[in-house]
Parts: sequence; structure tokens; C-alpha cells
Amino acid sequence: MTKIRPIFWGWCLFALVVSAGGCGSSASGGSSDNEEEEQEEQDDAEDDLTAPGLPETKTTYTGLDARYGARDRRYYDFIDNLDDDRLLTEEMHGTEVNVAVHNTVDLDDETAQSWSENVRDCWHSAWHVFGGFFYDKFAVLVRSTESDEDDFSLSEAGVSLNAADLETDDYEFVCHELLHTWIGKLMAHEPDQTGNLFQRETWVSEGSVVYYSFRILGEVIGESEYTSGMNERYEDYNEARGGEFDLSIADLAEEIGDDTSHEGVGVLYARGALINYMLDAEMVALGFSLDDLMAYLYENFGLTDTRWTQDDLEAAVLEITGTSFADFFDTNLETNVFLDVEGEFDTALEH
Repeated sequence: MTKIRPIFWGWCLFALVVSAGGCGSSASGGSSDNEEEEQEEQDDAEDDLTAPGLPETKTTYTGLDARYGARDRRYYDFIDNLDDDRLLTEEMHGTEVNVAVHNTVDLDDETAQSWSENVRDCWHSAWHVFGGFFYDKFAVLVRSTESDEDDFSLSEAGVSLNAADLETDDYEFVCHELLHTWIGKLMAHEPDQTGNLFQRETWVSEGSVVYYSFRILGEVIGESEYTSGMNERYEDYNEARGGEFDLSIADLAEEIGDDTSHEGVGVLYARGALINYMLDAEMVALGFSLDDLMAYLYENFGLTDTRWTQDDLEAAVLEITGTSFADFFDTNLETNVFLDVEGEFDTALEH
């Protein structure tokens, strides 16, 4: 079973899949490639990087999370200490986006630049899911190999990685943690009375992050990232069927509690990702998408510093679509119903 790191992203602008249409000649394939390039150029032209999204006026990031406070200062003051790094900086939608790879990290400059550009593009795709970003700065930092901290740290405005966590051919981890700046930090659910890390709402706080990670990587790196990633999550889920972790989201979260090393964590993440895909597919069929829900939660809860509940989320889906999804949520969150989505990930949903 694939191991998923159990630590607390987003909508992306999808690359359109242009059909070559039938069994055409190589000339028709070339035409399809040209159409894809033209569409990408059009998408880029329509994306005004000066448009701030929400909020229009950004909050200045001082190294302290507005919602988490000074107790996290030791993790997050890296955002103003980037002088010794190979630094990529770009102003995007009112936010200064920084990706920095420390000079002590064993990467040639070309690889570091390419990695940084892809991470920047992941952030940009995530921005489009939520329709904005709260702060005037965002940073992903790969720390010095001499750093005393041996793990990554996460804030509302960035991710700090140990050099050992850097895999230049695998962006899943960094994209996953990057998305948590929105889902989990800026947008957090109301905890239940147990106080456990894993709760029913983990289907969003982790499941949506897993799903969006692969959607974004499918756009930024290539569609095979989406296909292989979601198929692997399906296999994680399917392997658990009939076993001790073949439980509903609610029951599995209760079983795991606070234990991030629990064998069931990967199943919980996988099941959550598949449910997010299923909800996305049903919303797309109605002319909407999961992106609309994420933008709604960001605007109405994230920007107002209000924690959401499952009831809030279901009311939001009803408001967006005009359709009740009560049966969908009752069945997929409260029972261990079989999630019959095998073979549905050859291409991403069009949004």
C-alpha cells in the first residue's frame, strides 16, 4: 500500500484534453497538438496576474500566523530569511510568491530552477481553485542541509522543507503540503468533542488535498501524474476492502484517533480522495464543480476566520447547486459503501 504522509490544496486550471478525433493520420495529430498549444496560450492570456482575487487587499505576513500566533514563530520566520538561497520570486495576484532552494542543497542550478518553477505553478493553480490568497507573501523553502530542524513545517503562508524531503522527480509531497496553507490552515473545520486529529471532516481536510494534489500535478507536470496518482489511491482503498479498515470515513477516523502512524491512515486518505472525486463528478454533471465549493468555503469561512462544520459544507453545496446532497454524504461518510470508481481516472474531469 502506498504510504501517504499524514499531515494536515485546491482547484487548478485544467489543461484541456483535445481529442484527435477518430483514427486520423499523423497530420491530424499535429493539428491536435497545435490546438492544445493555442488553448494554453489563450488560457495564459486570459489569466491577469495583476487581479488580486479575494481579498483585494492582502494582509502583510510578519512571520506569525494570524490564527495560530506566536507559538509557531520558530517555524515560520523563514519567510524573511531567503538571502542565502537560490530564489525564484514572482508577483502573482497580489502575492509575492517565493520558492527558495538553499545553496547547500545538492542540486545543480538548472534542476533547482526547474523544480522551483513547477512548485510556483502548483501554487498558481491552487490560487485559481480558491479564487485568492490571504497574505502578501507565500514561500516554499528548502532549508540548509545544516539546519537543526529535521522535519518540514507548515504555516498559513508557506512550507519549509528539510533537504531530505526534496525529491525533484516527485512533487506530490510539496504540492500536498502547499495546499494545506488553504485547506487546514486558512480554512479549518470545527473540531468535534473528541479533539482527535482525525475526524469525520478528514474527508475534506486530507481527502480533498490528496485529490487536488493530483489534479494540479496533472496540469503542471502532465496528465499521467493525475492518472497514476488517483489509480494508486484507488488501489490503496481497494486493497483494504473486507479487512479491518474497511470502515466508513467516520468510523475509520475514530479508530485512528491521533495516531499519525496508524496503518489505517493511508486508507482514510484514499477513501477521502475518492469521495472528493465522486462529489466533483456529480457537481460537474450539474454544471458546477468541487472548485465552486472550495471557493465558497474560502470566501465565507477562511476569510472570516470562521470554522466550518459538515452541516455548513452540505448547506454550501445546496446553495451552489440547488440540489440536496444529503443522501450522498450520509451514504459515503457514514457507511462503508463500495466506492465504484475503478477505471475512471484515465482523464481528469473538465472544469
